[in-house]
Amino acid sequence: MDRFSYNKLASGPDQQIIRLLELQPGKAEEALRCSVTEVSLAETPEYEAISYCWGLEQVADRIICDDETYLPLNQSLSSALRYFRHDQGPRLLWADAICINQLDTDEKSRQVNMMRDVYRQSRRVLIWLGEE
Repeated sequence: MDRFSYNKLASGPDQQIIRLLELQPGKAEEALRCSVTEVSLAETPEYEAISYCWGLEQVADRIICDDETYLPLNQSLSSALRYFRHDQGPRLLWADAICINQLDTDEKSRQVNMMRDVYRQSRRVLIWLGEE
């Protein structure tokens, strides 16, 4: 399975385009699955933002995107997604490590500047402090 490939986000003074992940339902032991979509922050559907501690950056897990590709996850985000996903029905979320292309310095800079709006416009912020 190949690593997920990000599309370039449209950028401009009046464009606030972000990515959201639709986390698919599942049981704790099942693989994490999602789809990633691009939306305008001005016309965004209801979503929840996840705030978590990045912790160690080493890869501990992965999330399968559209049943074709994957993104690596650190332990903290993997645990958060497993905790917050529903048993039935998808959940629309924003998580920086997935919704921002961490390998694109320009995108990361633009998206970090929009994070206040991303959190403010979310329906709520889910805070993950760890399993303990």
